[in-house]
Amino acid sequence: MNRRGIVGWLAACTASLACGACEVLDPPRELPVPHYLADDTALREVKRIMVLPFRVQDGVQTDAWPVRNAMLRELSKVQRFEVVPLPERAPEHGPIHEALVRGRLDTSSLAELAARYRIDGVVLGTITAERPYTPPHLGLRTSLVSLHDGEMLWKVDSVFDAADARVVEDCRHYAASFQAEEASMHGYEMNLLSPTRFASYVAHRVAGTLR
Repeated sequence: MNRRGIVGWLAACTASLACGACEVLDPPRELPVPHYLADDTALREVKRIMVLPFRVQDGVQTDAWPVRNAMLRELSKVQRFEVVPLPERAPEHGPIHEALVRGRLDTSSLAELAARYRIDGVVLGTITAERPYTPPHLGLRTSLVSLHDGEMLWKVDSVFDAADARVVEDCRHYAASFQAEEASMHGYEMNLLSPTRFASYVAHRVAGTLR
């Protein structure tokens, strides 16, 4: 091989290695979450919100409390509202939970909540799908309703299925960007093995649409 050929071969190898390095170092990408969010004028009047008990859609077998608790934590991190849960021992808890299960929460119940707890809005949540084993799968429908005028200010209805490579990539992005204590390359995989941690990931992505 002559000198020109050697130089060309080295240049090609260098380009190939650089391209390979780009693929290895390419950061994981965030998956967009479709959602509706009212304009700032409407949201400005809502300062204190209450997260009501989550309901579970018919045909889905799961415990709603871990998902609701994860959503409480993530909504608080957004720092857009003061976030409070409906206390488990509150006198309204039983009736409201039953009404949510039936899908019939009336306006008088919401008005009573607004007066008693001095809240401006309520967060409603429904678990629409769930698979606790690998690959995990969680569907979540959430909405924020103003108690001033009954308008819906925010809504997300999404399914996160780890059988989808895009969700796995998004989980990597979540671990790399928001779980600093898990610096290892495979730290994100723990979020795919634990139903509780997967719920936290989903809650983070859903609540993040309020930012």
